[in-house]
Amino acid sequence: MVDYRKDIEKTYNHYCDIFIKKSVKNNETFETEFITDVYVKKQPCRVSFKASNVTGSGEVADYNQQIKLFIDEKIKILEGSSIEVTINGEKTLYKQSGKPMLYPCHQEILLKVDDIA
Repeated sequence: MVDYRKDIEKTYNHYCDIFIKKSVKNNETFETEFITDVYVKKQPCRVSFKASNVTGSGEVADYNQQIKLFIDEKIKILEGSSIEVTINGEKTLYKQSGKPMLYPCHQEILLKVDDIA
């Protein structure tokens, strides 16, 4: 089998930080709290954008946008993770919207813009 890893990694011109929610027990209240913790820092990746179904009759058109993250397949990205992608110095926070599609040389994950950011 041909390994396309180096060819795919040449396209990784973005970086991402991956965040997970961790449960922590508060020793004062004895309640479990959830904190956001860095899981992976400054991981090379690539993001592709595909717009489709442009509609609307008002001043601003509505459209659906498919956002796909390409990243090393060895990184286990947990469901519910937040992914902050840096493209040309601009950071955007996304949430994972699907299970990874695993391939021998990479994985692809559909993302949604995190409206809470």
